Amino acid sequence: MLERKCGVQRPLQDTTSDCLRFFSKFESGNLRKAIQVRELEYDLLINADVNSTQHQQWFYFKVSGMREAVPYRFNIINCEKANSQFNYGMQPTLYSVKEALLGRPAWVRTGYEICYYKNHYRQSAAVTGAESGKCYYTLTFAVTFPHAEDVCYLAYHYPYTYTALMVTSSLQPYGGPTEGAL
Repeated sequence: MLERKCGVQRPLQDTTSDCLRFFSKFESGNLRKAIQVRELEYDLLINADVNSTQHQQWFYFKVSGMREAVPYRFNIINCEKANSQFNYGMQPTLYSVKEALLGRPAWVRTGYEICYYKNHYRQSAAVTGAESGKCYYTLTFAVTFPHAEDVCYLAYHYPYTYTALMVTSSLQPYGGPTEGAL
């Protein structure tokens, strides 16, 4: 039996791998695909934002299997906005499970060598209905993880899920119009 790991077919019993492991099947997770392009570099494709077929900017995914103090590069290659706050100092956010277990449960800004630019990929003209396809943009950044074999979450900004919204709003008193205001 064969298993596909890091874009290469290997025998199933091969459990050793230097590849990072990615996962996003959780609330607000949106990583569609991760492709290892070099030993420590990954091209990432993200799904469209919820209730939209065309906006791909936000990202949120889990990564594990990293080595400590080793720089990894991530390239999100299907962003759609022409410019980004990442070109003006914004950094992705990171949550480390090992840091949380050490009593420091917090999202922190991370990343360096951050750049957002127009790449050579174009959306098919047949999809857009236009003469030429829409351009895609790449967000590229490097991250050095604080611990080996950690489980970390990377996101565009501090995640705020629908569940968190519902829990928070159920704890707040109703802020609608007062009696007689209508």
